[in-house]
Amino acid sequence: MKQPSSENWEERRRFPRHTILQGIPISTEIETMNKILRSCKCVNLGTQGALIDFGEDQCPELPVHSKLFLSIHLAGESVKLPGIVRHRYGSRMGIYFPIEGDPHYEEEQKVFAIILRTLERGIERRSRR
Repeated sequence: MKQPSSENWEERRRFPRHTILQGIPISTEIETMNKILRSCKCVNLGTQGALIDFGEDQCPELPVHSKLFLSIHLAGESVKLPGIVRHRYGSRMGIYFPIEGDPHYEEEQKVFAIILRTLERGIERRSRR
C-alpha cells in the first residue's frame, strides 16, 4: 500500500509523538496473539501509540484492528504494552496503546513514562548539538 504524501496527510492524533532520531538506542519488537515475535524499528513514539517499520518483506500479515504487544527497550528500561493495529502502509504499521486509565496496566504505564522521559531528554540533547 502506498504511503500518503505529506501534502495529503491530515494529522489526526490528539497526543504528540516523538520522532526517533538515528543513534537513539531504542529497540522494539512485536508479539502477536499467536506468540510470533518480530523485531521492528520504532519510527515515532508517544503516550497513545507508535509507528513501527519492519523493513522490506518483513511486515507481518496483521490486519487493522489486530491485537498485539509491543516491547520497548531503552536505557535499561523495558516495557511490554498491549496494542491495536490502526493502519498499515507498506512496511509500516501504526499502533494504538489502549492503556490510559486502565488499572491493569498501572505498572507498565509508570515504566513507559520513564522511557518517554528518557527519549525526550535524548532528543533534546541531540537537538542542541
